[in-house]
Amino acid sequence: MADQTSSDKWTIAGVSLAARKTARAAARREDMKLGEWIERAVRQAAEPRVTRPIQRRVSDHRPNRRYF
Repeated sequence: MADQTSSDKWTIAGVSLAARKTARAAARREDMKLGEWIERAVRQAAEPRVTRPIQRRVSDHRPNRRYF
């Protein structure tokens, strides 16, 4: 992470108190500064997701009509 200068500081309006408390607690649990934790969370959320094909459960199986 880059060093932060006074011109780099910013705030986000509209973040609930509950969300801020949750973020602080999560950062504390991982022994991270709040800004570091938020940056990591944002970067992880922005990463492209690898999707797997949908797997049907056995109970979802429907017989093929041509056999009946």
